Amino acid sequence: MKIMKSSSRRTARHVLLLLAACLSLAVFASTAAAATSSSQDLCVGLECDVPASGTYVAEAQGSVPEVTGIDQLLAQKSSGFYSLPALVYRGDAQPRAVVYLAKSGDLAQMPTSVRNLPVVQSLLTADSSGIDATTFVVVDHGIRLVLPTDPGAAASRSAGARPHARAATLPFCPSRSFCLYQEENYLGSYYEWPGVLYAGIGWMNLGTNFGKSQINARAGDTLLADHSLGEGTRYCAQQESEDSSFSNNPIGNGNASSVALLGSTPDRC
Repeated sequence: MKIMKSSSRRTARHVLLLLAACLSLAVFASTAAAATSSSQDLCVGLECDVPASGTYVAEAQGSVPEVTGIDQLLAQKSSGFYSLPALVYRGDAQPRAVVYLAKSGDLAQMPTSVRNLPVVQSLLTADSSGIDATTFVVVDHGIRLVLPTDPGAAASRSAGARPHARAATLPFCPSRSFCLYQEENYLGSYYEWPGVLYAGIGWMNLGTNFGKSQINARAGDTLLADHSLGEGTRYCAQQESEDSSFSNNPIGNGNASSVALLGSTPDRC
């Protein structure tokens, strides 16, 4: 009987150890799943999801001023790094991100690490006349949010746009890029996504519903959706196309919540 009791104790101890091991594995699996499904912000500095791309921005690491959103960001009087709910991100929950606000006339004070990002280099190497007169936000290493400061120039720009012209001929959306405008007729603030960097990476969420017109100056199609991660009603911006208003489309005006830049020939919507 004593031997049986000893054996029972050993068996019980083994069962407890096995249960503890299973619990540890369950916790690990749960943690790993949470880490896998957690959102990634496309940002200039903190918690960027492309650390291997060579776009690390040292000045953005550490403490930076926090703002509640885009409106408060635009109210800032100084260029610099700011933290806010991510303007563009990947995943199922909106994280915080660090962006760089480049105020009109402040190009010379931009840190070298930001100046070296593809989104700024592409502006400097192209026809950069007037770049220092434009306020913009460096959202990611390749994404910028342009903030027109001259309504007269914006109106002139719109008047010069031809409804059926090839998008690549329009000067206010760079070649091989997709531009999503806040207002109809290509007016207001607008996002630029270069297809070279973002085609084929999947759905990118917008921090807030956005968009009433678009120019797709790319050889590939671009999709919009009125829910995150491509869910809900979709809109197809075909290659080399433009649309001055989404009002006559199922997605409607001001409802885009996510965007995906498709590849070239094999991917069509």
